[in-house]
Amino acid sequence: MMAKYKRSKVILGILLALAMVSMGCGLTEQLSAGLSGDSAEPTSLPTRTPWPTFTPTTEIVAVVATEEVSGQDVPQDVPVVKLSELATTEIEPPDTPTAAPPADTPTPPPPTDTPPPPPTNTPAAPPAPPPTNTPAAPPAPPPTPEPQYQFTPGPWYAGDRNDAIVRFYGYLKDTSGTPVNGYSVRATCGDFAVLSFPSGPSPFAPDWAPGWYDIVMNPVTCNFTLQVVQYQCATAGFDAQCREFEPLSEAVAVSTDVAAGETIIVAEWVKNW
Repeated sequence: MMAKYKRSKVILGILLALAMVSMGCGLTEQLSAGLSGDSAEPTSLPTRTPWPTFTPTTEIVAVVATEEVSGQDVPQDVPVVKLSELATTEIEPPDTPTAAPPADTPTPPPPTDTPPPPPTNTPAAPPAPPPTNTPAAPPAPPPTPEPQYQFTPGPWYAGDRNDAIVRFYGYLKDTSGTPVNGYSVRATCGDFAVLSFPSGPSPFAPDWAPGWYDIVMNPVTCNFTLQVVQYQCATAGFDAQCREFEPLSEAVAVSTDVAAGETIIVAEWVKNW
């Protein structure tokens, strides 16, 4: 663009120089003819209307004659450059610089309509299964304590009412329910004590059933104890008041009440070994 602009200036300068040279030559001939003429009187030339004055500029300097000048004589020897004969040169204006944004003004990033991709959720590993708890074996039941005595009380309950007597009776059996013979039951009430005949049939009670014992006495209200013993008296026959025996059970307390009619007690025993 700058090259085109400079070329236009050169063409206009050349045209201006040619016009000035032609005008100078024409004026010189006119003056020479007037001075060398036969007539002594000077010939007056018509008054020329002064040409318009052009103020030269840095861009374009040229003198261009108009095509028609009314009321004026145009010298014939002055070349006339018509506007229509001039090459038209189009001068493009310089590019308007685009103002740069201030240095301290940050340029925002262009907006984007594309949303960021959603985060990929990596599935967590499934929790480890809980350890299988093998149920512990139930604790073994505590061993049955060895009975302290050879006999222990079995079922005890009140018998049929009889206000005329106090009576203790029942069976002695082993752990399998088999009646056992040869053992006495001792009943005490304070200082009073009495032994039953040996259980089961014996010379002293041949009609008793296997394992049976029986004690009968006058009615009395008292706190008794009952205990299985092994008779050990050495006297002939059987002594119900014998004090020589081996205790084979604990002494179990039991009460009688004549007024209440509680004088008959059924007390059975179990032989453990």
